[in-house]
Amino acid sequence: MVIKNILLFILFSISIQAYALRDSTNRIGSYHCGIFIENKNLSPQNFGRFNFKSVGLQAGFRSLHLHFSINFFNKEKFQNNNYLLGDRDKRKTPLGGFNTGFTIIPYYNKKKYVKLIYKFDYYKSNVYGGSKTLYEFSPGYFANRTYNFDDKFESIFLGSGLYLNYRDFIAIQATFQIGINYQSSKNSHIIEHIYSSNSYDYTKKDNAFLIGISLHYKIHSNGK
Repeated sequence: MVIKNILLFILFSISIQAYALRDSTNRIGSYHCGIFIENKNLSPQNFGRFNFKSVGLQAGFRSLHLHFSINFFNKEKFQNNNYLLGDRDKRKTPLGGFNTGFTIIPYYNKKKYVKLIYKFDYYKSNVYGGSKTLYEFSPGYFANRTYNFDDKFESIFLGSGLYLNYRDFIAIQATFQIGINYQSSKNSHIIEHIYSSNSYDYTKKDNAFLIGISLHYKIHSNGK
């Protein structure tokens, strides 16, 4: 845990230093906004893997980019891989939560087709589902009994990547981030683990990493 926090601090320090670097002459405009789509793989050590498809908005000034996206995942596939439950409840959409954060691209206005970037993200993810079990309410009479749950996860990531762009309007971005994944003690699989074990010790917070690749389209303005 200590080594991980030191690495996060070093990466954060580098990103702040990079942002302090002076941009070159305004070539295409200091202000920018746009849209992006992204494919992400979030792998925490204390729970199963999230494979997100995302769509988002971004806006910024020179080197600083703020972004927000909503995340989707295949609910049935995720639950089959990560939960030991019965039939799933299909009462909710596959919306998997959201993430927000910022990206720093040093020397944003310099004419470079490949740039090194630094990226910070906060994730909030939900898993909606349920379990159906056969319940005998009297001899010879049975019925299905359904248990629904909303499991919640939060994650913080910091890392770097490459930004491949064409005239700073269309770009492909690839990033690798490390961080922490936290899951609520009210999550169904934690509760099941506690009740089925002689030990009440369960890690709710642990290391995680995230790999992402995204496609961006932006427009620029000098502003007044």
